Amino acid sequence: MIYLINKNIFLVFGHKKSMVYDITEKYLKLIWLDEVETTILKQYFHDKKCSKYVSSIKEKIKLNENITRKIDLSLKDSIDYSLFGFAWVEITNICNFKCIHCYGSFEANNHGILSIKEILHIFKELKSIGIKNIQLIGGEPLLHPDIIDILKYSKKYFNKVEIFTNGYFVDDKIASLFSDYDISVAMSAYSHEEVIHNTVTGNDKSYKKLKDAIS
Repeated sequence: MIYLINKNIFLVFGHKKSMVYDITEKYLKLIWLDEVETTILKQYFHDKKCSKYVSSIKEKIKLNENITRKIDLSLKDSIDYSLFGFAWVEITNICNFKCIHCYGSFEANNHGILSIKEILHIFKELKSIGIKNIQLIGGEPLLHPDIIDILKYSKKYFNKVEIFTNGYFVDDKIASLFSDYDISVAMSAYSHEEVIHNTVTGNDKSYKKLKDAIS
C-alpha cells in the first residue's frame, strides 16, 4: 500500500513496518517507521481519528492530509521521474530467514513470487522512465525459481544490476552466474560473532553460510 504524502514524498506500508521515501532534494532520504507508528498511521488513514501520537508522526514524515491519497495510475504523470535513477525490485516474499528487524512478512512457506512476465513488464516500465540501475530483493531473491532468467534479462534493461542476498544459497554455480552476467552482490553481516549474527537472522546456519559465500 503506497500513499503520496506530499510532492515527491511517498509512504510505503509493509506487513508490520513502513518507510517514507523523500526525494525532494538531490539525494533520497529514508524515514523508517516502527510497528507502533505504522499501526497508528494505518488506523489514521482508515478513519482519520487522531491519537495523541499522530501529530508527532505527521510532523516526522511531513504529512499534509489535504493532499494525501493512495497512489494510482492517475498520479503517474504528476511524478518527476527525472529524480530517480535507481529502483528496488522485490521479486519474491519467500525467505529462509526471520530477521528480527525485517519490515515484511517474509517466510519460507510463503508462495508470493512475480512471474517472468510480470518482472519483464516491470523492467520495461522502469527503463521507460529512465531507471538505469536496480537491486533485486526479496524475501530471498535466490529462492525465486526463475532467478537465472531474471539475472539474464535484467542486464538487457539496466546498466547495473545488484542482488541483495543473505548468502545462504550462494555456491560456486551461483557465483559463476553472478560473474557471467556481471551482477553485483550485496550481503549483510550483523556481527563478527556467530551467535549474534544467527540471533538476528533467526537461522543457526546463517553465519557459516555467509562466510562460505564471501570466500
